[in-house]
Amino acid sequence: MCLFTVKCNIIQLLQVSKIPSYFTEYCRKSYELTRLQMDIINEQLNTTCTGTASTVAAATVHVSEPTLNPFRSPIRKHNLQPTAAPAFSNAVIFHLEYR
Repeated sequence: MCLFTVKCNIIQLLQVSKIPSYFTEYCRKSYELTRLQMDIINEQLNTTCTGTASTVAAATVHVSEPTLNPFRSPIRKHNLQPTAAPAFSNAVIFHLEYR
């Protein structure tokens, strides 16, 4: 839970500063988990902020749709699981959208 609090603080700082922020994930499913976590962080920010900070937090932070990362590592990661699914260290890229 401590790490979650740190993430909330970082996301809030990025939101207030409007800092362009790009992230990579190794697959679409990992991106979906990040997007769900961002929804939880938005709820946390909107419920814990008070006073003037609440008006800033009311504007939520969303993640963009993922796109294929043109700068991704071309070397396939060796999976320990016996699947044929491709896995690259940074296959998709997305950014934060401040609203």
